Amino acid sequence: MPYTFAVTSGTRPPGAPAFTLAPNSGLLSGTSTTSGTGVFTITATDANGCPGTRDYVMTSAESTGIPTLSTWGLLILMALIGLVSTWYLRRAG
Repeated sequence: MPYTFAVTSGTRPPGAPAFTLAPNSGLLSGTSTTSGTGVFTITATDANGCPGTRDYVMTSAESTGIPTLSTWGLLILMALIGLVSTWYLRRAG
């Protein structure tokens, strides 16, 4: 039975435009742009028009980004792993 989802009251955390609620799956996703707390209600409605609600409290922290390795950093990491593996195999043999 298909459901539709919607935020029907309250406020999402600061940076709320960055958060989206998929109306067909109910998936709340996004990246916070500021830290804070929001209290809101999500209503799920079935194909017959029968609603169900649930209150949520969501606390978010400001996103600092995903740490990544540069190309050189990755090459150095791979070289170190290779050296340690070679040393271990020689020692074990």
